[in-house]
Amino acid sequence: KSYTIAIVIPDLLDQFYALAINGLEEIATKNNYNVIICQSYDNSDKEKNILNNLVSPRIDGIIIVVSKNTKDLTIFDNMEKQGIPIVFLARSIVQPSFSSVSSDHEDGALKAINLLVKRGHKRIAHLAGPNALLTSHLRHAAYKKALKKNNIPYDPAMVKATDFSYESISAALAELYNDNAPPTACFVFKSYIGLDIKRFLQQHHPESVQDTDIIGFGNLPLIRELEIKPTASLDENSQMMGREAAELLFEKIKDTEADKPSPPKNLIIPC
Repeated sequence: KSYTIAIVIPDLLDQFYALAINGLEEIATKNNYNVIICQSYDNSDKEKNILNNLVSPRIDGIIIVVSKNTKDLTIFDNMEKQGIPIVFLARSIVQPSFSSVSSDHEDGALKAINLLVKRGHKRIAHLAGPNALLTSHLRHAAYKKALKKNNIPYDPAMVKATDFSYESISAALAELYNDNAPPTACFVFKSYIGLDIKRFLQQHHPESVQDTDIIGFGNLPLIRELEIKPTASLDENSQMMGREAAELLFEKIKDTEADKPSPPKNLIIPC
């Protein structure tokens, strides 16, 4: 045993992950464990190299937020076969054989759409995440359900996938605002996309900045400091998610040591 666990995240500058690490380290300290923090920069090749490098020093377990374009999960299967348990955090994956901790996409989407409808909106766009992420599809499905509950017809033209870059968000918004009936509100995959929407509108549609309501996942501390804020944010309780992921990982480490394979657990944290 190395008494060390690792967390692999896309970007340490994202406050969501920084808060999750705080929760994780709290539980690691209680268990007398050290934590290694690795950044994949949302690149699946970099992510794979990190995971391969973590095998050598015999890491006792790994918590990972998969990159936006991770598709091949063979390496995760192999690591668990080698006795290195893995817990997926925040971003869901296709295989149900891994344990995970994620936010309640459906309830979060319903809270967001309910508020937007209450504020008088019917043309509500959805700026989703990358198609490779199952989380993007879950949040899209939740958006459709929330529209239906509010008796608003689903319009596929109001949905655009993004890769989180400003370029892809700008391209998606340019298409939406070329429509004869552009959106008056946006429900977004995460709050950082909402900030880029505000930036785009200031540059290209300044008349719409004040009237366009935006809600996304991720109530980040930096939002309080902004002059032009999104309408609202869904607090995913990222610090709690980090704690829960760590607790789950230590359960799996104990089961692995006792040679007692346990079924995967998937924890849903309310927004």
